[in-house]
Amino acid sequence: MSQRVGVVGCGRWGSKHLRALECLAMEADIECIVACDVNPIALARVENNSIMLHNDPHTLVEQFNLDSVIVATPNETHYELGTMFLNKGVNVFLEKPIATTFDHASSLVSTSVHEGKTLKSGFLLRFHPCIIDARTQIRSGKIGAIQSIRYSKNVQRQGDESSHALDTLA
Repeated sequence: MSQRVGVVGCGRWGSKHLRALECLAMEADIECIVACDVNPIALARVENNSIMLHNDPHTLVEQFNLDSVIVATPNETHYELGTMFLNKGVNVFLEKPIATTFDHASSLVSTSVHEGKTLKSGFLLRFHPCIIDARTQIRSGKIGAIQSIRYSKNVQRQGDESSHALDTLA
């Protein structure tokens, strides 16, 4: 069955999701990809004629009859957008964090169960077996006190720091 997928937020992470969806379009039987952003400058950066453009997340599902939505917007918008899309009967992938409070995260999970829709969140390495093992060894004292950590990645701009290298090991 062909899938119709929307990406809300066309900034750094949203653009990565759009590229990934383009690559997967044939194998994953993706019929339609829609980029949505309230910022016209971000939306104008989407440079692919096969991707449809839209500027209002509130009318996105109805206008394009979407099956799934990826939300890659500022953290404080995740709860509102995630809840809205789940209530409209759409599967939702939320970039991390899923919400900014425990109550909001819990509400999102409850809404997904109630609506019978999938709710997922992205974590690149947090649950990777090597990271889990390193965290366990650090916490147990098996490898001793950390003297320093050197982390390097070729990134022009660092986002919020809630789940990056040090947080992953903490």
